Amino acid sequence: MGVLHKVVQRFYVHWKSANQERYQNGAVNASYLTNNEHLNIGDTTLLFHFIASSALQRVTKQVFATPPAFMNMQLFFNPLNSHQKITGTEIRNITLVLRSSKRR
Repeated sequence: MGVLHKVVQRFYVHWKSANQERYQNGAVNASYLTNNEHLNIGDTTLLFHFIASSALQRVTKQVFATPPAFMNMQLFFNPLNSHQKITGTEIRNITLVLRSSKRR
């Protein structure tokens, strides 16, 4: 998990630099961590290996009746506005957006 944290931290630093206005205006999340706009191919590959890991697959099998489809990965962080902040680390969590692969 230490390597994953370093990748997410790199994404956050690059995203914040490229999106300073959004950050200044109270943004609380950044999406599409697997897009190569803010990470190199090695970091992006590491994220996909995490998403495809057997440990994560075991969890998704307990939640979904059919294998899920990966939609995107988002990073939630404490905003610049101190009134919106949650105590603790600046980065709150990483959210994987999955949906059932079975279409209705």
